[in-house]
Amino acid sequence: MKFRIKKYKLILLSTLILLSASGCVKKTPQIEELLPKFSSEAAGKREIPLLLKKRVKTPSVRIGLDTKATSLSLTCNRLYHLFDPDENWNLGKLRKWEKISLKATNNGIQVYGPKGNLAFQGLRRVFLGSEKEDTWFTVDGSRYRGFIEVIANGSSMTVINVIEIDEYLRGVVPKEIGRIVPETVEAAKAQAVAARTYTFANLGKRNKKGFDLYNTTQDQVYGGMDAEKPLIDQAVFATSGIVGLYNNQLIQSFYSSTCGGVTSNVENVWSGGKVIPYLRSVVDSPGRGDSHWFCKDSPHFKWNETWSRSQIESTLRKYLPKYSKLKSGSQLGKLRDIRIVRKDSSGRNVLLEVVTSTGRYQVKGDKIRRVLRRPGKSSILRSVYFDLHITKSGGTVSQVTARGGGNGHGVGMCQWGARGMARAGYSYEQILSHYYLGVKLTRVYNN
Repeated sequence: MKFRIKKYKLILLSTLILLSASGCVKKTPQIEELLPKFSSEAAGKREIPLLLKKRVKTPSVRIGLDTKATSLSLTCNRLYHLFDPDENWNLGKLRKWEKISLKATNNGIQVYGPKGNLAFQGLRRVFLGSEKEDTWFTVDGSRYRGFIEVIANGSSMTVINVIEIDEYLRGVVPKEIGRIVPETVEAAKAQAVAARTYTFANLGKRNKKGFDLYNTTQDQVYGGMDAEKPLIDQAVFATSGIVGLYNNQLIQSFYSSTCGGVTSNVENVWSGGKVIPYLRSVVDSPGRGDSHWFCKDSPHFKWNETWSRSQIESTLRKYLPKYSKLKSGSQLGKLRDIRIVRKDSSGRNVLLEVVTSTGRYQVKGDKIRRVLRRPGKSSILRSVYFDLHITKSGGTVSQVTARGGGNGHGVGMCQWGARGMARAGYSYEQILSHYYLGVKLTRVYNN
C-alpha cells in the first residue's frame, strides 16, 4: 500500500441514509418514523463510505469507545480500506492483519503505515472498513465488528465503532444480563429487546460528541466481540428487529440489576421526572410469598451497610455539597441526625434529610445513593430501597446502618428478576409485559 502525506480541510456531507424496515409482524410505524431527525451536519458525520454501504443491511449505531485516545493501533481480519470521509476519498487499502497506527496532534490525526512510516497527517476524520462479510477490527487489542471511525478532538481522538444494531447487541446483552444458561435464555431475549429499544430510542443522544451511545453504564455496557456468547447470540437473532412501543412510540426501556422485590415508579427516581404509564412500580413476584421473589438469587437482593462516625462524616463532607444546598467548602458541622422524610409506594426513599449543627440539607431520589457512598469505598450505595438505623452518642450520630435491597435505580426491567422468571418458565414476551406495562412488541426490521 502506498500512502502520501497531505493535509485536508473539513467538508461536511449532508445525506443520512436510513434503512427501511421490512417484514414487520403487523402494520406498525416504519423504522424511519421512529428514529430521531438529524441536522445536515450530524447526518454528514454519520455517513458510511459508498464502497462499504452494500455490507450494511439493517440499521446501524455509532458507539463511543474512547473520547480521549492519544494513540491507537488497528488491524483487521480481512482486506480493508482507509477513508477520509470529509474528502470522500479512499486513501488506500491494506491486506488483512496489516497494522496501522494513529496518533493525535493539535493539527489533526497522523496515520502511520504497516512499516511505521508517516503516511498521512492533518486528517480530521479517518474511517476504516472492509467490503468483506464477517469482518472485525482490533483496536488496541480489543475486537469489534462493523467499522471503525476516528475523529480528531483537539489533542486527542474520539474512537467510534459503527455497527449494525443486532451485531452491537451481541456485545451488550452478555455484559448487561450476566451469565445465561439454557434455562434462562428467555431472559437474554428480553434483555435483547430492551437493549435494542433503548438503542433506537437514543440514537443521536451524543451527537455533539460524534456518536450515539457510550460503551459504559452511561448508556449500555458494550464489550465488543470479546464479550459474545453463543447462547446470547441465539437470543439476539431470535428477537431480531423487535422493539417495545407504547402508543406507537419507542419506549424508554430502562433496566437495572436487582429491584429487591419491587420496582420503582420512574418519576420518583430522577429529579423532575414525569409519570410514564409503562414505567410503574410492580411487585417482582407471582404473589406466593417471600420465597418466590423473582430476583431472590441476586447477591444484592438484601444487604446491610454500616458507617462509623468518621466514615459517615467523611462521606457527607465529600459528596453532600454536590447534591444539596450545602455549598462546596462549607463546614458540615456536627452530625445530629440522618432521617428518611418520605418514601414512595414501592418503599424506596425519595427524600432524605441530613441534620447538622450548621443546617438541614435535603437530598432527593436517586441522588440519595450518590451521597451515601458505601463505607470505605467510592462506589454509590446499591439502591435507595433501604431503612436507616441511627446510633447516637452525646447528641451526635456515632453509627449509621442501612438495611436494604436491590442494586440500581429499580426502574423498568429487573435483570435478576428476568432470569428468575425465565427459570420459572416465563417467555420473554411475558417477562417484558411484566416490567413494561401495556407495551407492545413489534418487529421493525428483519435481519
